[in-house]
Amino acid sequence: MWRYRDEVVATRDRIAAGSVGRPVRTRGYGIHAGWGPGGWFSDQSLAAEAR
Repeated sequence: MWRYRDEVVATRDRIAAGSVGRPVRTRGYGIHAGWGPGGWFSDQSLAAEAR
């Protein structure tokens, strides 16, 4: 869901350019109000790219 955020795109571009080497492990954290089986998690139309 964060794949289009500026910082994620910049990180992806740096990896693709070879300027940071090959990633071997990543970790991400997030806090979501109202977490559960609803919204973008289960509705494909809400999970689509938003631009």
